[in-house]
Amino acid sequence: MPSLNITEGQFRTSMQNIQNRYIRLELLNFQYQTIDTLEGVCTAGSFSIDANSDIRRTGSVTLVVTNSSFEVASGGKVWLDRYIRVWVGIESLFTGEIEWTNCGIYIIDAPSYQYDIVTNTLTLSLLDLMAKLTGVRNGYLPGLPVVLSAGENIREAIIDTLALAGFTQYVVEEAPSPGTIPNDLEFSQGATVYELLAGLRDIYPDYEIFFDVDGTFFYKPIPTGEGDPVLIDDTLWTQIVLSEQIDVDFQNVKNSIEVYGRTHDPAHFSTETTVTDDTINLTIADVESYSQGVIYGFTLTDNPGYSNFNLKINDLPVYPVRLQDGQTPAIITPEDGEVYYCVQYQDGYWFWLGHLQSYGFAEDVNPNSPFNVNGAVGRIRLPLFGGEYENIFSDDLAKQRADYELWMHTNMNNTIQLTCVPVYWLDVNILCDYTTQRNRSLEQYIIKAINFGLSPTDNMTLTMMKFYPEQSVIVQRN
Repeated sequence: MPSLNITEGQFRTSMQNIQNRYIRLELLNFQYQTIDTLEGVCTAGSFSIDANSDIRRTGSVTLVVTNSSFEVASGGKVWLDRYIRVWVGIESLFTGEIEWTNCGIYIIDAPSYQYDIVTNTLTLSLLDLMAKLTGVRNGYLPGLPVVLSAGENIREAIIDTLALAGFTQYVVEEAPSPGTIPNDLEFSQGATVYELLAGLRDIYPDYEIFFDVDGTFFYKPIPTGEGDPVLIDDTLWTQIVLSEQIDVDFQNVKNSIEVYGRTHDPAHFSTETTVTDDTINLTIADVESYSQGVIYGFTLTDNPGYSNFNLKINDLPVYPVRLQDGQTPAIITPEDGEVYYCVQYQDGYWFWLGHLQSYGFAEDVNPNSPFNVNGAVGRIRLPLFGGEYENIFSDDLAKQRADYELWMHTNMNNTIQLTCVPVYWLDVNILCDYTTQRNRSLEQYIIKAINFGLSPTDNMTLTMMKFYPEQSVIVQRN
């Protein structure tokens, strides 16, 4: 659940009509220890926070060069062995104290000097710590192919991968049950630590990876707003909002999503399939025992739909048909005609892979959504296949991906952009109440992007997506 860890002083100063701002830069070593502090030398800067980017925070600062210690050289203030932490402070009109806000920890990307008769400045481009894993700074693995094996625990694999880059500060949640890699993930020669982490992240489409302002790595579900508390309301907005702009991206709106995943290659195929009571019976002449991890194929004709069923081959033992966690009964939805299905034997149950090519379907049927397929817009389709989708191993995972893509192509395209006085402690993926200036309607939004400057006259822009309660329902193909 998103949260805001701020003090009353930070909240009060953000609503002041008069703001005296201060900037402090801390130079850190790779253990996050402060080795130097720079104050009074930063004259300008700009920062962006993007919830849809793995390098979530980027920015730049411009410094006045006061002496030779600002030379870009080994042993100087600006070099490859430094992080920079950016603090922005606002002086309280009540106490006279400066309320400081941590705006993130960054690597220095591209130093640039400018010198003339009146100017002697150094501009630094800044990227958050994810850039250290991408190859921008030391993220490449030894030049050998890498395989993350099926069955490995996803959380442990993420932690081990982070350790390859020297990161030990993390909050890595358990992936959904069973929390394991469903199939081998292969990475070519020259892969980066980030590519491994992104591959593990993408197993479940509604998860995200990022570094927060304290340099802590996170792996967690993407907040959708469902069940989240409202953290910002008009108490703040009425004091800081200067203008608003409402946008709907018609071109990207799609309210009916099909996801086509991996095409399986069964090792055995049933020559005869029958259903008796609660059991699907397969006849496969060359199968004398079940083999862990092996995929078996069969067809059903005009199946009426099955739930909480079992399956057996020949006269071998009967086992339940489950989802990947081994606990949840699989639901085989009704389908006309002859349809090819696949199961994979796991210890004590059959993992329901679903169709020969993994398939998921989702439509916006939320009556609160203006993109509802039963509303005025009708049905706008989007088929997704190939590339990254080929790693989707089962109908269940394809279903989850379809639901996520539906969210991206409906809710994410109805946005409002606010121009306001900078509030440096705001963050993305938090749920807000906001009364629009256009029609005085109280709506709920999720902040998805923030941009702000450090100069005294700079404003902040926020991009927020409309939140629709009661998320859309995934509907299986029939």
